[in-house]
Amino acid sequence: MTNRINFLLFHDELTGIFNRRFIVNKLDELLKDNEVKELCIIFLDIDHFKSVNDTYDMIKGI
Repeated sequence: MTNRINFLLFHDELTGIFNRRFIVNKLDELLKDNEVKELCIIFLDIDHFKSVNDTYDMIKGI
């Protein structure tokens, strides 16, 4: 149970990819690291993703 909670803390349950909490924490860590010389960040905004999320969440029973 603890492993599942730890996983969900930093991952999206539906997709398994890192969530916003992970990204913000990692970015904060990288910005404080004096050895990091270059950093590239890409954010994707997917139009109408709410309908996909709503559909699969309903099927999954969340």
